[in-house]
This record gives sequence, C-alpha cells and structure tokens, in this order.
Amino acid sequence: MINLLHNGDNIETGILIINLISSLISLATTALVYVSRWFIFQKLGLQGWEGIIPYYGDYKLYKTVWKTRPFWALVISSGVYIITITASLLLFFVIYIVNPYESAAYFLAFAVVFLLLTISLVTIAIVISIKMNLRLARAFGKGTGFALGLAFLSVIFYPILAFGNSQRVQ
Repeated sequence: MINLLHNGDNIETGILIINLISSLISLATTALVYVSRWFIFQKLGLQGWEGIIPYYGDYKLYKTVWKTRPFWALVISSGVYIITITASLLLFFVIYIVNPYESAAYFLAFAVVFLLLTISLVTIAIVISIKMNLRLARAFGKGTGFALGLAFLSVIFYPILAFGNSQRVQ
C-alpha cells in the first residue's frame, strides 16, 4: 500500500479519473439544464429548440417574461469587458517592451482596474439574473424563494419548473 502512494503513475491516474468523473457530472448537469429549458420554453408558448440556442434563447426568454434591455445590457457589458481586457493587456505588453523597469507599477494599476471592473460587472450580472429569474418564477406562479433557486441552483430548480405541474399564469 505504501508503495502505491509513492508511485507517481498511480497519483496521475487517480487525478485523471477524478477529472473524468467531474467532467461527466458537469456534462450531465449542463444537459439536464438545457433539456429543462426546452420544456420551459414550450410551457411559455415558445419553440423548445429556442431554449437551447446560446444568446438567442436568452433573448427570447427576456423578451417573453421581462424586456430585452437587461439582456442587451449584459451582452454589451460583456463585450466592453473583453475589449477592455484585451486592449489593456496589449498596452501593458507595449509598456513592458518600452520600459520593463517601470512596468510593475502599470501592472498593479491594471490589476486594480480589472478587479473593480470585474466586481462591478459580476454584480450587475447577478442582479439582472435574479430579476430575470424572479420574473420567470412569477410567470409560473412561483415566489421569490423559487426565483432565487432558479438563479443559484438552476440544476435543481429548472427541472422542477420544466417537469412539474407548473403552467404559465400570465
């Protein structure tokens, strides 16, 4: 038994098995959420396939139970975030090439900006997600607790909404 613990191949094999199991669980939960979205969309009077198309499905969901402005706010802020990070990294590398001795101060400044930008965008995304799920829950006659479940435990609450007896009430 002690020899097995010191053998690097066995540790690598164990890590590989754990990663494989984790990946399969992640794939299964993602599939469950998307199948649930298909049935939720049908209950909302939409085409089921629309629920599994990235961005388009979200757009249709926002349009059906809320409005599209928050959806576009998320899309645009994500794009701005990606552009800002890319431009800042390129600028940092240019500064590093020109003057590598002063680049640490610039790196610290960029890190602070990224941190603040990330915190603000994640906060906005969480607030919009909670509001969206609140409207989705209300569309099926559910309350705030169920909406929080949809937002934070979607792998549990989406199937409940999809496969339960809930029908659209609006």
